[in-house]
Amino acid sequence: MIISILQFIIGFLLIGLVVFFHELGHFISARMMNVDVDVFAFGMGPTLFSYYGKKTEYRIAAFPFGGYCRMKGSIELGKALSEKKRDFGLLEEGSYFSRSPFRRFVIYLSGPLSNFLLSVLLFSLVALIPVPHTSDEAYVTDTASYPEIYGEYAYENDIEKGDLILSIDGHKVNDYQSFVSLLPTDGESITLEVLRKGKVENISIDAITIEKRPYYGIALIKEPVIGESSSPSFSKGDRIISSNGKIVHNTLDVATSGNGSFDLEILRNGEIVTQRIEGNDFPFSWQTDYVKRRSVLTNPFSYGISMSIRYFLSTLEGLGALLSLDFPHLHQMMQGPVFASNEIGRITTLAAGYGVSSTLRTVLYLLSLVSISLFSLNILPIPAFDGGQMLLALIEMIKRHPLRPRTYVAIEITGLFFAVLIILGMYSIDLLRLII
Repeated sequence: MIISILQFIIGFLLIGLVVFFHELGHFISARMMNVDVDVFAFGMGPTLFSYYGKKTEYRIAAFPFGGYCRMKGSIELGKALSEKKRDFGLLEEGSYFSRSPFRRFVIYLSGPLSNFLLSVLLFSLVALIPVPHTSDEAYVTDTASYPEIYGEYAYENDIEKGDLILSIDGHKVNDYQSFVSLLPTDGESITLEVLRKGKVENISIDAITIEKRPYYGIALIKEPVIGESSSPSFSKGDRIISSNGKIVHNTLDVATSGNGSFDLEILRNGEIVTQRIEGNDFPFSWQTDYVKRRSVLTNPFSYGISMSIRYFLSTLEGLGALLSLDFPHLHQMMQGPVFASNEIGRITTLAAGYGVSSTLRTVLYLLSLVSISLFSLNILPIPAFDGGQMLLALIEMIKRHPLRPRTYVAIEITGLFFAVLIILGMYSIDLLRLII
């Protein structure tokens, strides 16, 4: 119970940082547009600490979630309403309503734009952080040599069993995993440089199409040495030398040597021992090396942009499901704020067990998702959100006349109503997760 609460708090605070960054965007933009900011606060609720600058009161509030940026102008709006004026009258210097519609558009755009840029930045950092990856020497075979395993994917090509791939289309291959990442996805033929029986050779392989995807018929082969095992009968470093009386040279030889049972001869510390396995599920994994490298081999900035756009479109789809009350679809696509906070905290604490780089990468990735979600929500053309304020500014630019104070407030109240409905809808997602 205590752990669950701590996980929720961690997630809640991380989401709060992203919200604060949104408000920081408004603050910076307001100052650049010569609009005074009366209060800029980190957190919500009662004030714990405040500092009065030249024009702004800076606050730290009791609840460290998000923040707010209160711009100068609320007094003029209240006065115009109380006096039932048709316009704002004489406005103070530095007031939000004294600035042009274009400047007000920029101020409200800056919040969601900050979230989009933050998402791009965080995704780019995710791409730069090296994390542990499996790394196997690129010794390969053609899949046609093992039709029992690959079935319809058994494709005969010019690869010979035991070839070591050195490069693909002129790009150096460090391991089998990097080779796979360099395979073209458009079905083009590839040229490989391989080490074969002590000689370097160049071979060309054409792709075949299976299930609308290019396939090259190349498979990894590894020495049959055991890595981790869930059975006390096998130890790390055991080298399997035969299975069911057949000499085995690689892991694929082992997999194809039996049919429901395996009598294994194992070389262990210079001695040969025998073990039997019933069934085709081995209680061990094969030995592999690990290296630290970037998960994303493309340009990090391009990755950041593409991922931000991808999740932006996904969030819009989820919001569409929310507005259309398509709850089954919504349940699959989105998370409510409570569940999201808990999941972010839970995943972050789990990642902490895998080292600093894994934790940092996980946190940045999750914050990227939160940031792009805030961007998506705030550009909705609903007056209570930034997108609605941007729409009002556009209307004023087109009409070349400011909105009346009463009209402005009426639109705000209507927008607030829809905003509350959306927020309740978001919390209903959490409720659905408890029910279903």
